[in-house]
Amino acid sequence: LRVTREDLSHLIRKNTIRLQTDTSHLELHPAAAYAILNKQQRPASTEPTAFHIFTDGSAGRGDMSSDDEQTATWAIVVLEEWADSDHQQHFSLLGWQSGVVTSTTTSEAWVGCSDQSSGSGESSAMVWALLWILQ
Repeated sequence: LRVTREDLSHLIRKNTIRLQTDTSHLELHPAAAYAILNKQQRPASTEPTAFHIFTDGSAGRGDMSSDDEQTATWAIVVLEEWADSDHQQHFSLLGWQSGVVTSTTTSEAWVGCSDQSSGSGESSAMVWALLWILQ
């Protein structure tokens, strides 16, 4: 990635990256679906002890591409970890976000990628995760 802080400054604002919470339209692994259906919400009186951020990126010739061009995508998932009154650790889905990699330097969503490769998808996911942390 060849990107500067100035290139990303418009994205480093409070609430620029809003996490999605609706998973009803996603194709989830059965274990992930079970975890989401049986989730526990952190009580408002309890502070998170940690955040766990998972990133992924990929590229391929799927439904989102035209003329048999490769399209790269990225995704992040954020879990919050918290302890109950018995000091048992729990995890809650805070949210997720995903997108298509852009290699157009004038795009609002450009984060430094120059191609539509799986590496660009992975890199974009990490940059978006870091931007979420910074906001």
